[in-house]
Amino acid sequence: MSGAPGQFTGFNAELLRRNRFCMGVKRGREYVCSGEAGEDAVNKAVDFLVEAINRIQHWRVWETWWIEETMDEWLEARDRLEVQLRGKYSEDIVNAITGLVDKFINYNERFLNYWRDVGNETRRLIDNLMNGRAEVIIRGEGASGISVHSEHITLETDRTSTSIPVHLVLKGLEGVDVEVPDFMMMMNKEEYTKFVKTLRSLRIGFAETDESVEKGRPVMGTNQTWQVIFWSLLYPGEIRVHINTVNVNVNNMTVTWYLRSSNHKSLKGKIKDADVDKFSDEEVLALTLTAVLGDGSAYVSKNTIKIGITMSGEKFEAWEPLLQKLKKIGFDWGKPALNNDGTVNVWFRGSRAIDLARTTIGILPPILRDVLDALGFEKWLRINEYLRRSSSSGEVRRRLWWPVMGSR
Repeated sequence: MSGAPGQFTGFNAELLRRNRFCMGVKRGREYVCSGEAGEDAVNKAVDFLVEAINRIQHWRVWETWWIEETMDEWLEARDRLEVQLRGKYSEDIVNAITGLVDKFINYNERFLNYWRDVGNETRRLIDNLMNGRAEVIIRGEGASGISVHSEHITLETDRTSTSIPVHLVLKGLEGVDVEVPDFMMMMNKEEYTKFVKTLRSLRIGFAETDESVEKGRPVMGTNQTWQVIFWSLLYPGEIRVHINTVNVNVNNMTVTWYLRSSNHKSLKGKIKDADVDKFSDEEVLALTLTAVLGDGSAYVSKNTIKIGITMSGEKFEAWEPLLQKLKKIGFDWGKPALNNDGTVNVWFRGSRAIDLARTTIGILPPILRDVLDALGFEKWLRINEYLRRSSSSGEVRRRLWWPVMGSR
C-alpha cells in the first residue's frame, strides 16, 4: 500500500548499540544466538536497524490502515471480475471464480483481525530496540542480515545487491485450505484436449521463475493480488493459503501470500530435464507468457517496446534451447544482458516484442484472458496498451499462423 502516514520524530541511532548483539545459528526455522558479535558486525546490524525502524515508524505499521486498503483492492478485483465475466460465461463458472476471490477476501479479514490483536507488538519491539532491551541476532555471511524476535513477530532485515528488504515474519495466524474451481469444466472435449498441454506449460513458466517447492508440491509466494488469483486458477483442487510475512518497503506496505497446491506435483526443473523437441510451439510460447508475467518486464525505452525475462545465469543455460526454439518460430531475442548480481536479462524488442505479446496472449483460452483483463495489473495493462498502439499505427506487419491470435 502506498498511503501517506504521518511523520515521526527522529532518534539517536547510537542508542541502538545498547541492545545485545550476537552471531546467529539456525535452529529449526529460526536463528538463535551462538556467540558474541564483533564490532564490524554490530556496525552493520545497527545500519539495518536504523533502516527498519525508519520504515516501520514512517508507515505506522502497527495500525490497520494498510490492511484496509488491501481489502479495498480485493473487493475491487472481485467487482471487476463480476463485470467482466457475468453474461459471457455460465453462472456456475462465474460464481465459482468470484467465490474463490471471496475466500481470499475472508482470509484477508482474518488477517485484519489478527493484526488488531498483535499489531501493537511491532510498536513494542521498536520501543525495546530504542531502549536497549532487545536481542539482535546477526546472521548470514558477512553479517548480511539480522533477526529480532518477539512473541508473534520476528523482524528480519537483509542486504541484497540492490536493496535492503525489511520483513515482519508472523506467528499465530493459521492458514486455510481453499478449494479452487476447475475453469476447464466449461470446455468441450476438443478444447480440453487442446488446452491441457498448454496449461502444463503455463505452470512451468511460473515454476521456473517465481515458484518454490515443498514436499514435491508447487508453492507460490507473492504480494500481487492478480497472481494469487491467476496462479490458483492454474491449480484446480485444494490449495493451502497462508499470509506469513509483512513487507515493509520504501514505497509501500505489502503482505506475502503463501500458496501451496495439494493435488499437483511441482514442475520446477522440467525445462532443465526437458527434450525441447517435445515442446510444441504453443507450449514454448505459453511458458514464455507466464515467465514474463511472473518475473519479467515490459516497458518502452527510447521509443522501442521491450519485453524481457530475468533469470539466473544457471537458469539461462537451461532455458537457452527453448529460447533458440523461439528464434526458429520467429521471435528473435538480442544478446543476453548480464547484470551485476549475476542474473541475465533476455530481451525481445520492437515488432518482435509486439508479435510475442500478441501471440502468447492469444494462446490463452478466452476466460483466462478475461480474468487477466479484469484484474488489470500494471504489466498486463502495459502490454495490452502496446498492442493497441501498434495496431492503430500499423506497426505490426506480420501475423503468425494461429487463427485465434491477434483477434482481441
